[in-house]
Amino acid sequence: MEFDSLPSFARWFLSQPFRALRPPRSLVYFYQTEGGIVISTVLCRHGQYQVELFAGPGPGFFPPHRHPNVDSIEVMLGGDVGFRVGERTVFSEAQLASTASDGASLVTGQRIRVRPTDQHGASVGEAGGAFLSIQRWLNDVEPTSVGLDWDGPAHLAIRGVA
Repeated sequence: MEFDSLPSFARWFLSQPFRALRPPRSLVYFYQTEGGIVISTVLCRHGQYQVELFAGPGPGFFPPHRHPNVDSIEVMLGGDVGFRVGERTVFSEAQLASTASDGASLVTGQRIRVRPTDQHGASVGEAGGAFLSIQRWLNDVEPTSVGLDWDGPAHLAIRGVA
């Protein structure tokens, strides 16, 4: 399947039924920084495009970093993830704390563009949090996990096999 841009891949993925998930055999990664722990799972990969689910318990902090070979769209699932892109805080504390009558987060489904040159980071509150990272890998770099394509403070990265 061919895609002409990251947004077209994101639209396609988000419109697929669950059976469209195409995870590779090696799909689980564990990351630890001085301030937090997160686990990622690759849900789908098509050539240079992939979708990775990130989830972590709170509290935690992930320092400013970038992924030089990845263009991505982050899609909030829920919890308390305070994204920063450059100097901009994406969601206010009030937005992150807001819920619908059924308890679902009001930021669920919100999208955040993170380009390869963008310094970004996150704080994770007591509730923990989860988001999808919809990615296009650039410069002929083989997709793995964005945590392995990392330009920032050192962190522990463990690759798991499922």
